[in-house]
Amino acid sequence: MNRVLKLASFFTLIGLFIAESILATVFRRIQDQNTEKHYKKTANRIADYSNRALKILGIRTYLFDAPLEIRSGLIVANHLSYVDVLVLSRVAPFLFITSVEVKHSFGLGLITRLAGCLFVERRNKQQLKLESSTIERVLQSKTPVVLFPEGTSSDGSGVLPFRPALFQSAIDADVPVHLFQIQYDDEAVPYYGEHSFLPHLLKLCSRKKIRASLRYLGRMRPDTGDRKTLANHAEIRIRSAHVSRISRSPSVQSDLGKVRPDPAPHHPQVGIV
Repeated sequence: MNRVLKLASFFTLIGLFIAESILATVFRRIQDQNTEKHYKKTANRIADYSNRALKILGIRTYLFDAPLEIRSGLIVANHLSYVDVLVLSRVAPFLFITSVEVKHSFGLGLITRLAGCLFVERRNKQQLKLESSTIERVLQSKTPVVLFPEGTSSDGSGVLPFRPALFQSAIDADVPVHLFQIQYDDEAVPYYGEHSFLPHLLKLCSRKKIRASLRYLGRMRPDTGDRKTLANHAEIRIRSAHVSRISRSPSVQSDLGKVRPDPAPHHPQVGIV
C-alpha cells in the first residue's frame, strides 16, 4: 500500500471512528455515561479501531512474556508516540490517561475526547486529586486504564522520570499495577518535542513495515508501598528493561521465536471477573 493510499485509508478510518463515537454518545442515555458498561464499550471500540489502524500503517506487534489477558488494573508503560495507544490496545481493551493539552489540541483533541480518554492537569495539584478519583472509579469498574507516568513522550533513547501522583488511583482502587516496556524498530515512530501530527503521520505512512515490541514486566500489588514507592519501582523496572533491549538492538530479531505476534484483542472478557 503506497503512502497516499495509506493516508486516505487512515483518515477514512478516523472518520468512521468519529461518526460511530458520536452516534454512541447521542444514543447513550445520560445516566449510563459513567457505568461499567459504558467504560467497557468505549474500551472495546478503541481496541477495534486500533487494530484496523495498525494494519493500515503496516505496524506489526509482538508481545514478549505477556499474560493471556489483563482483567483489571493500572497499566504503566514508557511513552514514545500516539502509536503506543494503538499497540497497547492489541493486548486488551483499555482506557487511556492523557493531558489536558492533548484535549485542546487540533484533531487529536476531538479523537481523544470521543475515545473516552481520562484527562489530567498535572500542574494543578487540587485538580489532579479530583481527576485521580475519576480514574479510581473507572479502575473499580474493572476496566483497565493506561498511564504513561513520564507525562510526555520521548525520542526513545531513554526513559524519563516517572511522576508518582496518579499511582495513588491504583492504591485507592486496590488494583494491581501492570508494567510494560514499548520499543519500535523505526526511528520514525517517536512523536515528541516540536513534531506536528500530519507531517509525522505522513512519515509513518512512507514506511513499508514497522515492528512494535511489547514486553510485559510483571505486576505490583497496590499494598507494596505508597505512590512514590510504586512509581519508583515501576520506573526502575521499565528503565532497566529499556536499557537492556536498546543494548541488544537490532538483535531483537533473534528473540521472535519466543513471542506471540498480533494476538486478537480479548474484547468481551476483559474486566469481567
